[in-house]
Amino acid sequence: GQKLEALKLQLSAETDLKDIEYLEVFSSGSNPEMEGAILVSSSKVTQKTLSLPCNTSLNAGENFIWLSCKLSSTANVQHKIGVQVEKAQI
Repeated sequence: GQKLEALKLQLSAETDLKDIEYLEVFSSGSNPEMEGAILVSSSKVTQKTLSLPCNTSLNAGENFIWLSCKLSSTANVQHKIGVQVEKAQI
């Protein structure tokens, strides 16, 4: 089967990197619910463009991938965080 090797992400210009402790990628396979999803990558955020290695198997058909952001303890809740997936490397 195929594998999701990595996700290339671009954070928006308005995103303050100090607000983010880390980003995580989860996979729930063909299940459209995040409950039961497995962690496939986690990374500190030091720049606005990053590639997260995932190395996770994909099911035939639809696959659900979730991106989670852990805010830092000093994050300003008035700020916005924008993330775009630029590339899913298979």
